Amino acid sequence: MGYAAVVQCTCYRDGKTTEPPHKAYVHAAPDGLYLDLDGLSLDARTRQAWEDEFDEWRDRRACPHPDMTYVYEYLQTMSGMGTFRSTLARLDAAQRFPVLEAHLPRGSGGTFPAELAATVLQEIQLLEQEPTPESIVRLTEGASGQLVTSVAADERCVLHFSSHSPNYALDAGGFFLFLDKKRSFFAPRSQVVFRSTHFRQTRQGPDSFLFTDLATDHSYPGPVGLRLAEGQVSGLEHTFTVDIQPVLVGTQHAYILTALKRILAASLETGNPVLWR
Repeated sequence: MGYAAVVQCTCYRDGKTTEPPHKAYVHAAPDGLYLDLDGLSLDARTRQAWEDEFDEWRDRRACPHPDMTYVYEYLQTMSGMGTFRSTLARLDAAQRFPVLEAHLPRGSGGTFPAELAATVLQEIQLLEQEPTPESIVRLTEGASGQLVTSVAADERCVLHFSSHSPNYALDAGGFFLFLDKKRSFFAPRSQVVFRSTHFRQTRQGPDSFLFTDLATDHSYPGPVGLRLAEGQVSGLEHTFTVDIQPVLVGTQHAYILTALKRILAASLETGNPVLWR
């Protein structure tokens, strides 16, 4: 789960689509095309058939763009968006980057007007040039040095949550496993059973992993293994390291900033709003 954005094409507006079914009832709204059948005396079966026919045309046959999507961008995971918002708050975004801060999606649905795209692109450029680094906690795989995840030093990132097994998290003190007797994501962690900044992960079975601190040899089992950014860690054994590094905002949040620039550029080009998904 996470956040994504879409800008639709201009083919219908430019008269470049194939003939839509039930053309007299096609309505162009800010969030796309749909059939406006209000006021028609149609039985439920006919209404559904018309809507299905129109949806199939729009999604597959209207123009060269599937679902009439000109640009689609995945923005960030839910936790990644939360970290980005925290960065903006530390930088006083309401004053320095007000349009970006005000219009970032807080869930699926909603639109961002094309008229503001140029302004937000300017704000993103300033954000990328921000000279003050953040203190970032990084969890990396030992052999490759590949980043697994990261979080601001004054925050906590939950990597795995379960009501019946150890939960995994990362903060400035390292990677840790904790048991939550209240069985609530929002409840305070009740007992930390493992914490380390340099540890080994050993696969013991399909749903069984052992985490071992390399300094103390203390171990604790868990139900899932850590995943790399590009997929699940393979192999039977891996080492991981946690450290804290100063990282520029433009580097730390390069993924979402690049995705936002692409989707906003498409909005500016087409004049169509960004649709948050």
